[in-house]
Amino acid sequence: MVYEALWASGVRVRWRTPTWKEFQGLYRSADARPIRNLKFYQLCVLDGPAPDRVPAGIVAWLGVNMLDQSPFTGQLQPLREYVQLSRSWFQASYLENARALIAGTFRYTFEEIESWDAEVFFKRLAAAEFLVNRTLEPADPSATKQQRQMSDAQRRQAEMHSRNAAKKQEVENRRHAWGAGG
Repeated sequence: MVYEALWASGVRVRWRTPTWKEFQGLYRSADARPIRNLKFYQLCVLDGPAPDRVPAGIVAWLGVNMLDQSPFTGQLQPLREYVQLSRSWFQASYLENARALIAGTFRYTFEEIESWDAEVFFKRLAAAEFLVNRTLEPADPSATKQQRQMSDAQRRQAEMHSRNAAKKQEVENRRHAWGAGG
């Protein structure tokens, strides 16, 4: 993820979050915290003052916020916050749910899926839904949780009704076939 901040002094910095591997290398190093923070700045800052010209407070702030408060530290509170935030974001996005279903079903990477146009994306989504025997219905984001749950319950009821109707039709067809042959 990429962030950007503008400090009161007019210094603007744009940086990316470190990968898990980069984080482990920085966080577990034997370097003193100011050296570690400077290494983070050198590694992850995309746009901003050169490392020898940036105020030390900015380097320290980035180090604290991106390393010490990262969920990759394994500390319980940051982990809980990031997991809950990620779950909320994921549950609120139909397209992310669809992308995950396609990726999990067909073993595509997210990067591969991002290169598709809408036609390919939705055809693969329909195929994934067919294979896992579950439809992924878009929900109205303005609907309440209760309204969305009701629509899920109604959908399940309709599916059950449809299956029951199909079973009844199958029994009826067998009865006619048996009666016609006998």
